[in-house]
Amino acid sequence: MGNKKTAHHHGDLRATLVKAGVELIRELGPDALSIRKVAAKAGVSHAAPAHHFPTLAHLRTAIVAYGHEQFAQHMRDEMDAEPDKDPRAILLAAGRGYMKFVIGNAALYQLMFGGSQKLYEDEVLQVSASKSRAVLEQITAPMVVGKAGSKGNQLLVWSIFHGFAGIVLNDNSAELDIESAPEYLESIFPDFPMNS
Repeated sequence: MGNKKTAHHHGDLRATLVKAGVELIRELGPDALSIRKVAAKAGVSHAAPAHHFPTLAHLRTAIVAYGHEQFAQHMRDEMDAEPDKDPRAILLAAGRGYMKFVIGNAALYQLMFGGSQKLYEDEVLQVSASKSRAVLEQITAPMVVGKAGSKGNQLLVWSIFHGFAGIVLNDNSAELDIESAPEYLESIFPDFPMNS
């Protein structure tokens, strides 16, 4: 155990703690997050995280930033793998990536978009979150702009993705099979007009 602690101190302790936090919330849910539990999971003393994360909000913010990196990457991977480069196909591919992230990382997603305290002014979080927003801007750019402009289109598409994800995560009626949610989202997604 002593070697493990030394390795963490000489390695990237911050990344180790973030990874431990992600694993902890995956196992126990976002409300279980604490600096002490994360330190124990990472195999370091409870005082070790203080340099990187003086408060739980700092740790939570770093985990959310990590989440946004993964979230954007899931969408990009699906977009890149989509053989049909038609704008609607790319938009739906991003939706698949969105839902695959939600299904595989439900607790992290809840932490990212839940009401728990985060430091929104944190530069790392802002950069990470901007990657998700960049995907949204890209997939809505071909849409015909209505009265609310391009921002309105972005809000509309995000509302559909986000709302559907919330229904899938919180539906206790078993009407929605969580594993088939990405495909189901595609089947119900409105046929918005696109610029030619």
